[in-house]
Amino acid sequence: MARCGRPLVEGSDAHVISQVYNGGIMEYQQQVIVAGAGPTGLLNALGLAQQGLDVTVVERSREPSDAPRAILYHWSTLDGLERLGLFDDASRAGFLKQDYAHHVRDTGETINYGLKALEGRVTHPYNLHLGQGALATIILRHLEQFPNVRILWGHQIAGLTQDEAAVTITAEHEGNSVQLRAPWLIGADGAGSAVRNALKGIDPVDHTAADLSIRRLDDRRAALGEGRSPKSRDYTRCNSALSKKSATIHFRPPGA
Repeated sequence: MARCGRPLVEGSDAHVISQVYNGGIMEYQQQVIVAGAGPTGLLNALGLAQQGLDVTVVERSREPSDAPRAILYHWSTLDGLERLGLFDDASRAGFLKQDYAHHVRDTGETINYGLKALEGRVTHPYNLHLGQGALATIILRHLEQFPNVRILWGHQIAGLTQDEAAVTITAEHEGNSVQLRAPWLIGADGAGSAVRNALKGIDPVDHTAADLSIRRLDDRRAALGEGRSPKSRDYTRCNSALSKKSATIHFRPPGA
């Protein structure tokens, strides 16, 4: 058995991330497996690593995604970033914002609102604007400080089994099979989650905004199409613009 990493918990229950060869298949053993190296998976990995647990993150992409995707983190989530030691780096990379406005193109009406009422009531009375890829990069930089974390890029989860002691997943990497075994598995691998799909008998919970279609400004003349819900029709012709001085969301009013 070849070992890498070191035990962070002293005593007979100490664990290390280890690797063994079993019939030509590489096997990794750790305390927690995290499927998905987006911000959700990486935040879980960082929190666990800070508590001294041995973690392996499995990600099907070969490198971190730099797509912006989510660009705003609400004030209520910022305490969590601070507890993990990420807030200062994240706020320097992005910007904090308290005032917002809704602008209706057809009527010219502007509705101003903000988070000033939170001042003195919460630690962070503002939102953080930062691309999802930028946040992931910051988390990865912090994870580099922990020898008890491994990230396996380019590993596609192909199967999952469970017994009374642990969960075993099989991943494919460059034509080779890799097995990982741990008492805990966190499925943070997105809407098409391989982990969720592998759990027989458990209906997936869909939290995606399937009925809400937001398009770029230059797409606002596109046909609405048949079968869309009223909510989708209300907001299909929508555009948002953000800057350090202003944040505006343009939309058509319901029924227009």
